Amino acid sequence: MKKFIIGLVAITWFTCCFAAELKQAKVIKVQLGQNFTITLEANKTTGYEWQLANPLDESMVQLISSEYLTRKTKLLGVGGKQVWVLKALKTGKMTISFKYIRPREKENPS
Repeated sequence: MKKFIIGLVAITWFTCCFAAELKQAKVIKVQLGQNFTITLEANKTTGYEWQLANPLDESMVQLISSEYLTRKTKLLGVGGKQVWVLKALKTGKMTISFKYIRPREKENPS
């Protein structure tokens, strides 16, 4: 799961799915009314995708878009990036959490 904490609109995230990414919190400060992006390593060929772990506080941020970008290569199974574009609507702090899951599988199999 990745977490982003938005403060004046500052963002912090924690990674646990990709070893190449840092497992420390990072903060990004965003101006009020400014669009900002969150880019997450992904590989759609595995069936996994990034989703919001919790609903956004829509009074603080607005989701503008989310798209998966593949790497320019002829190799099969190569990953890409999930790019989330959001807009800061209000000053404050919040957490944005993402989960990397296979949407067709149950999260808690019995």
